[in-house]
Amino acid sequence: MSVDPWLLIVGALIVLILPMLIAVLIVRRQQGVALGDSPDPARLSGDWRIVRLERRVDRLAAALGIEEDPAEDLELVRALLRAGRTIQAIRAYRELRGVGLEEARAAVEALERELRSAEPP
Repeated sequence: MSVDPWLLIVGALIVLILPMLIAVLIVRRQQGVALGDSPDPARLSGDWRIVRLERRVDRLAAALGIEEDPAEDLELVRALLRAGRTIQAIRAYRELRGVGLEEARAAVEALERELRSAEPP
């Protein structure tokens, strides 16, 4: 009985590629990426663990009914403004709130006016 060489090649490819495909699917499932999704850029850069932990913390906070205090995270921005480091304050505001440059600049300027008005003469 003779076996077609193409059949042997296809069989070998299936035997070699199928386990690799299954491994890729398992890893993507563990990372929370569906088949049709493109991976999160943070996952590609190695920060995917942090992103995953932040998502877990957000889910836990939501389940426990804990709301984030928006004024609490602005203490860093206020400290930078008190030190006269406006550009760093804008940068920190953008990172904390995930907003654009113009919105962050306007918010930091408003905080700066608020700080000036609160200071004793």
